[in-house]
Formats: sequence, structure tokens, C-alpha cells
Amino acid sequence: MKVKGLFWVVLAILLNISLVSAMQVTYTVEAHAVDVNNVSGVTETSSTQDCTANCSYPMPSFTIPENYTVTGYALKFTASDNYKIFFNSTGNANTNDANDLVIVEVVQQQQPPKNDTPPKEPELTCNENTCDKGCVVCEDDNCHPKGFVCKAELTLDKISPTSIGVGNTQINILLKNTGTVDIENVKAELAGDGITTIESIPIDNLVAGDKDYAFVRINASKPGTIDLVVKIFIKGKQKSSLVSQLNVAKPEAPVENITKNETPEFNVTELTAKINSLKERYRLAEEDYQNKKLAGYIVDVVPDKLKEAHSYVTDAQFYLFEGTYKKVASNIEVAEDSLDNIENILKNAQQKKETWGDKIKSNLVYIGSLAAAFISIITAYSLIKRSVKHGEIAERIPKRLKEKFGKKSEESAEAKKEAKPEEKKKDHKVDELE
Repeated sequence: MKVKGLFWVVLAILLNISLVSAMQVTYTVEAHAVDVNNVSGVTETSSTQDCTANCSYPMPSFTIPENYTVTGYALKFTASDNYKIFFNSTGNANTNDANDLVIVEVVQQQQPPKNDTPPKEPELTCNENTCDKGCVVCEDDNCHPKGFVCKAELTLDKISPTSIGVGNTQINILLKNTGTVDIENVKAELAGDGITTIESIPIDNLVAGDKDYAFVRINASKPGTIDLVVKIFIKGKQKSSLVSQLNVAKPEAPVENITKNETPEFNVTELTAKINSLKERYRLAEEDYQNKKLAGYIVDVVPDKLKEAHSYVTDAQFYLFEGTYKKVASNIEVAEDSLDNIENILKNAQQKKETWGDKIKSNLVYIGSLAAAFISIITAYSLIKRSVKHGEIAERIPKRLKEKFGKKSEESAEAKKEAKPEEKKKDHKVDELE
């Protein structure tokens, strides 16, 4: 009986703990949509859930009119330190997935016991060279530490100009990466009443926290204050839709005359081909510079000239989409001269010659040997000088001369003794003849 009673007490305690730790959370999911005329609309559904730790809930259903298309979903809730709410696929409060899940994480506010030391987790190496299991890899393929939240999010910082005329115009869209990961291939498109996107120039790479411009060339067919929908694409997929306004002024002259006056006096196709050719020449020049720099050629002046040429090519590209063709031609001409100069410098570049100082540095052992030999010569000279001073060599020289030339004198004397009897015989014969 005592054991059974203890069981029910423990069970009651566990039930009380579960009830205390559960938290009631209320959130609202908004569905953003636009109709065929690009007029935006919003519908929402609220939910209240009890969550103890980590909970996931399906996306609520929405009733969308037939002529409307959903562009995205957004979460609205009261911020609190006791819980977090986000979409499962994005990790934030925005998504384009109609089948996404709403994630609720309850933060437990319990204090650990004073004497209870939590086990130390093993340290992870999370960098571009080593990415241990447990590190976080985001859409940008970069390895981040454990607990890192991958968040790809863009905000519209500015649109310029905000007032244009009827016809073709370039719109500059300043976007800011407010997420935690780098984003590649960011492109914008504009839509609205009478607004048509003709061409869009993407941002190749936008680092987290940075801003950059995406350029869009549009055609405005009628005047008025237009509700402009800015569609943001990342790697070809639409991620969000931002809303702004654009003022289109009434034309002062007939549209036919404006079109005639705006007809460029330049061949746009030819200008585009020249810019593409300059880009290729720049790429080859930069590659040649890197190779010759590694080979030890003197090319120190080339980097600044490459930056200058790149600036002219970029300006030509900018003015081409702006429609200022005269400036395009001017920048192309200067860029060609600049690249001609760079190519000539690289062609005539020479490798560095080894100076006397360099030879000395690279032959320290040889120089040390010469120095030792020179010291030996000086030492020998000092010893010889000391010997001469004490008369040692002076005594040895006569002795050596005597030994050498004395033998020759004795040999000559013996030769004379042998020759004298023969002479006497000759004299005796002479006497007999007489």
C-alpha cells in the first residue's frame, strides 16, 4: 500500500510539472496576394496553441479569390523572451511555401542547481577547411558554429528615381542583406499598373549586412501614382515581394515625338559587343598579370591600371542600361586605351635581375670562406715577417745555396782531374813527332 501510494504521489508531481512548464502561445499567419492587375491584398488566420518545449503546427488554410495569386506568408506575434516562433523552411517570419510548418520553441527559465555542473560539450571546428558534424551549413554552403541560425532575408532600402516620365527608364533598387548568410544572384523585377520590366541586372553576391544596387529597366505606359510591386528573386526563385510607389508624370509632348527623340544615334548592339569584348580583354590581362607576378616579372604598376580599366568598363555597362549612349562610347574608348597600355606593359615586362647585394645575401657561406682564407693569409704573413726578423731565413738561405752549388763545384774539380792525364798524353805524342 505504501508503494502504491508513493507511485500516485510521483505521478501527480510529474503532471504538475508538465502543466507548469506548458505555455500558451498566440500567433497570426498572413497570406499576401496580388490580383491580375498587381493590386495587393492580405488575409490572415490566428491560432492559439499550448506548447511545452518544441512544437510544430501546420500552415492554416486560407480562402483566396480566384483572380488572386499568393506571393508569400508572414508571421505576426507578440515578441517575448519566453518563446520563439518561426517558419520551419526559412528560420524566420516569412516563407513562400504553402505547406510550411510553424515552429514554436519555449525557452525554459529554470535555474540549474548551484552544485550541478552541466557536462562540457566537445568543441567543434566549423570553418572553410574543417566542418565537424554538428556544425551548421547554410544555403551559401558556408560552415557556421553550432546554434547558428541560417537566415536569408532582403529588405528594400531605397528606390530611385521615384518620379519618372512615360517611356523607358532605368530604376535603381538598393537592397540590404538583413539576414545572416551571404546571398548570390539577387535579381529584382517591377510590376504595377502600366509598368513592364524590360531588363534586369542582378547582384552577383550580397554579403550579410551589406547593401548593393540591382538595376531594372522598365517601360511606363501611362501616368499616375503607381503601386509598384518589387519582386525579389534569389537564384531564380522568388523569395519575397516588396511594395513601393512610383510617380509617372504626364508627357509634355506626344508619345510618338518622345519615342523619336529617344532613338539613339548609336548602334546599341555594337556597343554591347564592344563592352563584352572589353570584359574578356580585362579578364585575360588580369590572368596574365597574376602569372607574370608569380614568375618574378616587374609588374608593380599593373594593379592600379587594372582597377582604372575595370572602372571604365563598369561605367560603360551602367550607362548602357541607363540609355546614355554617348557616355557609353566615351567610356569604351578610354577603357580600350587603358587596356592597350596594360597589355603593352605586360608584353614588355622583364624579370627582376639579381643585384650584387642579392648575390651577397644568397652566398653568405662563400663570403665566409673567403674571409677565413684572407685571415689565414694575414696570419701566415705575420709568421713569415717574424721569422725574417729573427734571422732564421737568413741563416737557412746560405746553407741551402752551399748544399746546392757545393756539389756542382766538386763535380767540376773531379772532371778536371780526369781531363789532365789525357792532355799530358797528347803533349807526349806531340814531343815524339817532333
